[in-house]
Amino acid sequence: MTSSEPGFDASYPGVSPQLMARTRQLWSARGLDLDAAWRGTVRQLKGYQPVVSRTGVAPSFPEDVFFLFDQSVIWISALQCASETAGRQADSNLDPEQWLAVRHVLGQLLEKLAAIRMLSLADFSAPTMQIARSVSEDADMIVLFLTRPKLAARFVECRSKDEATGFWRKHIAGGRAFRSITEQLYRSGLDFDTDGSYARWRKDALGVLSLAVHTSFGPQGTPPSTQEGAAWDCLYFVTLRVQEIFAYSHIVSVFLQADLDRMIPSTEGAQDANMLRASAAARDLVLEQYKWMSTADLTIGS
Repeated sequence: MTSSEPGFDASYPGVSPQLMARTRQLWSARGLDLDAAWRGTVRQLKGYQPVVSRTGVAPSFPEDVFFLFDQSVIWISALQCASETAGRQADSNLDPEQWLAVRHVLGQLLEKLAAIRMLSLADFSAPTMQIARSVSEDADMIVLFLTRPKLAARFVECRSKDEATGFWRKHIAGGRAFRSITEQLYRSGLDFDTDGSYARWRKDALGVLSLAVHTSFGPQGTPPSTQEGAAWDCLYFVTLRVQEIFAYSHIVSVFLQADLDRMIPSTEGAQDANMLRASAAARDLVLEQYKWMSTADLTIGS
């Protein structure tokens, strides 16, 4: 980014002042550099374009949705950074194959998010929705690999197109991955200690998730009102699915947060220290943004 280009705040004209202030507060309270994270992730996406403020829409929409979508890009980039670091650590709770599988899917997911960003800005609804379906499958795969080490190992063992296709059909296609996740979520919701900050967080997260089950491309079940609106509703859907990666993973995995926290002390002063700290803080920060997405009145104006 050159000195003449807009910075983080100026790149989101029309975004809700409350959302901008709340986001900055959440980052700064944890000693995280939001501007640096944005410059190193969102700003570096292929085909990056700034958001153009629009008129004739409901307050702050679609700027708020686009803002939170870009936040999801940062979170996925932070998790990818963590997966690369964790794969080099011998004392990780998660298996190396789990981190390897997750890193592979995250790399593809970031490319798809970049494509969705460009298509949404151009109001190409159909291809945006097509990629969104693939993003949803990626989200399920990431959660599965973080919670099922044997499945992750089988994934990274695939060496041919036929093996990869067979794995996808057996474990991912037809909603199989999500059904497996929902079974784990059900067990987690019924069986966990009631004391401690993590237990309180998990109970809170389960409550929020129940408010925003992804059954449509629009907030609170709102159908697209125009062809243009379909692309923006799709952006909303994708953002929720990315946020659910973090919410679901931390609910069903007791090891993930410990691994993310363990990386922080050894990276002080390193180039990726800010992103690694962000990955460790994502559990709480993403949930706050998930609450905003699932409860705010973000509907397309006439």
